[in-house]
Amino acid sequence: MSEALTRKRAAMMVAIRDATTLDVATVGDLAYRLVCEIAPGATPDIDRETYRRCAARLLGGRHGFWALLACVDQGPPVGLLTLNECAAIYAGGYFAEIDSTRQPVEEGPEA
Repeated sequence: MSEALTRKRAAMMVAIRDATTLDVATVGDLAYRLVCEIAPGATPDIDRETYRRCAARLLGGRHGFWALLACVDQGPPVGLLTLNECAAIYAGGYFAEIDSTRQPVEEGPEA
């Protein structure tokens, strides 16, 4: 890795923020991209708009669902982490389940 790329990576600032109902498309798109990446062709009947509608329902309700977005250098979101409230007797009550995805950060011609 070049010295310039190493300095660029070291200077990157990652900010984490709560997703809101204004982020429905972004949350849906990042979740859709993850499924397409890990299971290509597994869900041909579910399209990007379905994921966006689901994100709208979940973000609008806020009952046991939280989404966090990661942004690099104040740019558009490149990562998604969702927390889902779950409950089980074997676990002694309520607990959170964590799901996450990220997309590659553009590294420029030096990558």
